[in-house]
Amino acid sequence: MKKKLKLMTCAITLTLTACGSVPLPDNVTTTGNAVSSIRYSHTPAVSFDKVKRCIALNINNDNVRLTDNAGSFVGYKGRYYNINNSHTDFAPNTLVFVDDNQQYIVVNGNTGYALRMINYAVRFRLQLQTVANENKINMLFDTISRAQLYTGSSTNNGFNPIYTQYGAHPDEAVKAIEAVKNNLALCLNN
Repeated sequence: MKKKLKLMTCAITLTLTACGSVPLPDNVTTTGNAVSSIRYSHTPAVSFDKVKRCIALNINNDNVRLTDNAGSFVGYKGRYYNINNSHTDFAPNTLVFVDDNQQYIVVNGNTGYALRMINYAVRFRLQLQTVANENKINMLFDTISRAQLYTGSSTNNGFNPIYTQYGAHPDEAVKAIEAVKNNLALCLNN
């Protein structure tokens, strides 16, 4: 009886832990149970021409190839038929908006990361504004979504919100976006 009680307690603990959310930094905003935006600030402010150059050098916005083997099957004679499905998720326009007077620019971009031999792509929109009177640059990454590049025998559904539950590993996606911010900051400082 004690063993059954311990097993039930363990199962309940694992279930509750799996349903919890990953603690994320204060600069990450969530809506419901998904990451909605990440804010950063960079000092000192630099010329807007340099901001545009650093964005051009550091923001990638490539098309993403998504694949799966969802249609694969074993024939009646035991032969395996590997049906590889793939499609390209085309990137939206990189430059969305630029206002030289307000020193404000909006661009689309993507980055990626690997976690336990699984590769992911992360898409985002970056809103960046130079605030000269405060000597800083505000960065807002929003419209954030993620796709697993290869899903094996499951259908690859492409880009989806980044959920905050433990199994979804939202912290890894946040780190990937932070790496983009760090590259921008390095360029702005040089």
